Amino acid sequence: LVDATGQSTFLAVRLGLKQQDPNLRMASVWTYFQGAHRDSGKDEGATIILQTPGKTSWFWYIPLPDDVVSVGCTGRLEDLFAEREASPADVFARHRERCPALQRRLAHATRVREFFVTKDFSYRTAVGAGPGWVLVGDALGFIDPVYSSGVFLALRSGEMAADAIHAALVAGDVSAERLGGWQRMFSQGVDRFRRLVYAFYDPRFSFGRFLREFPHHKGRMADILMGRVFQQDIEDMFRDMRNERGEATGA
Repeated sequence: LVDATGQSTFLAVRLGLKQQDPNLRMASVWTYFQGAHRDSGKDEGATIILQTPGKTSWFWYIPLPDDVVSVGCTGRLEDLFAEREASPADVFARHRERCPALQRRLAHATRVREFFVTKDFSYRTAVGAGPGWVLVGDALGFIDPVYSSGVFLALRSGEMAADAIHAALVAGDVSAERLGGWQRMFSQGVDRFRRLVYAFYDPRFSFGRFLREFPHHKGRMADILMGRVFQQDIEDMFRDMRNERGEATGA
């Protein structure tokens, strides 16, 4: 049995395996606009991240076909919905006012869809496989939308699970160990994305400052963002990031 039910997490919920990430209690509010500004040339379809002061929230800005742009605001749950009675439109407007770059891009735009909301979407599962079953994609876990890693990780988990399932059926062994043997390496790769997300939300950490201080890590940072997280030995970069964050936070 392959659980590919996405964020419904069918088996994880029923087996009590789902674990929310206490460091990423986030929420997102998003909608769609027409007539918003688009960059020219090769950057016309580029996804843009726009942060508000103090990293209290950030906006994604994703150009889509037919002159439509997806715009979403993500931040800590307690910050976005500090006012319990605030509507999604109120939350979006409040943070939009704190992001001049987004205001400029939406100056002549018209909203064409309602607002959508999702909360507490960062989680993992305590166990990813059992006798005769395995979890893949978002049914196995989800980190955060900031680096757009979700589809990549979902597809990669599916590939790795497919190889394990084939080998298990050939061997006549559908044990948890056989079906989930790939998940340790997969979890290590996911954890590398997760550590980048933690750094992104740290208000006193700057990727720009870090890469100026450690320019030899630029290539490794690019490799991770391109999905090369499963084979490379990049722990020295994370050690330097950890030290930088520790100095910045006084830890």
